Amino acid sequence: MAKELRAGLFSFPAYETKYGQLIKRHLTGGWKCQAEDPVDADNLNALTLQALMLANKIEKDDEVLFYATRGDVVLDRHWPSAWVYGKSDGLDPEWLKSQHTLLVQSDLYILLDIDPTVSVERRPDRRDRYEMDDKMGMRAEFYRQLWASMDGDQDSDGSTWVSVDARGSKDQTFEQIMRHVRESRSGTH
Repeated sequence: MAKELRAGLFSFPAYETKYGQLIKRHLTGGWKCQAEDPVDADNLNALTLQALMLANKIEKDDEVLFYATRGDVVLDRHWPSAWVYGKSDGLDPEWLKSQHTLLVQSDLYILLDIDPTVSVERRPDRRDRYEMDDKMGMRAEFYRQLWASMDGDQDSDGSTWVSVDARGSKDQTFEQIMRHVRESRSGTH
């Protein structure tokens, strides 16, 4: 999509940054936060990861804005992913949403909706703890819930939220994505 649009592309986590390297180590089991009370250990890890994810996006915000003033920008896994994964870790979804309000917001949010089992068949290598656990189906449902709560139309920020059925071929899915991009640009969404 970024290539087609000649857009700047930013994928999150941005592992090449200082915070991105910490996130990668955390997701691959390289370190874990320690809590004096073992009951709070999971919550502490979830909060720490969210703080790192937010810091990772903030450290890229100026660069995103720079590209946005010169053309299109594609953000791969921005704040909606943080919302979904934080919610699956037991964090409050409204708190998660509020933490991301100061970030650059997108004009168009596109959910590639696909059953997790099909996703695993297409890319069987699992890269981190989230891709190896048994919560992928729950997270897919959380994505659908978030998109439904945004009404699939325009939210209060003027952003448009659309869902694309990604069960088809890459070409079919890409055509659906580009149709939404064209509609968003022409104001027909």
